[in-house]
Amino acid sequence: FSDNRSSGNPNDGIHLGEGSNGNAVTDNVTDRNGIAGIGTYRATQNSFTGNTSTGNGEWGLILNESSENTVVANEVTDSGRSGIVVWSPPGAAIASSNNVVVGNLVSGSGEDGLSAGGNSLNSHQIGALKLPHQHDAGICRNKQPVGHAGLF
Repeated sequence: FSDNRSSGNPNDGIHLGEGSNGNAVTDNVTDRNGIAGIGTYRATQNSFTGNTSTGNGEWGLILNESSENTVVANEVTDSGRSGIVVWSPPGAAIASSNNVVVGNLVSGSGEDGLSAGGNSLNSHQIGALKLPHQHDAGICRNKQPVGHAGLF
């Protein structure tokens, strides 16, 4: 998926569902979608690079029960809740794991810039983020502080 624009949809602008594996989602623009700009559910080994996600209702980009994905050099602004989320609900059959989230710009989120929660806290590489102007934490892990000044 490359060079697309998805705007004003009631759910996700771009969604990779269960079994969507090995895709490159590159240089897309998603804005004003009801849930997420880009969302996954049980999708593995996908790359998300150079996308712009602005003003989406909940999240700019969410990896839900999804593993071995790469999220690099994306710009996520003004998300209603968190900018980038790595998530698996407690008790989920599949835990998000081994995702790489580096070199993204996240700003103006209603809650956290980057959030990892549920049973998805292990084995991720997260770093080199720019997180200006978050309403709550810059980085959040199950809403428990792991630092200060933008790290939760």
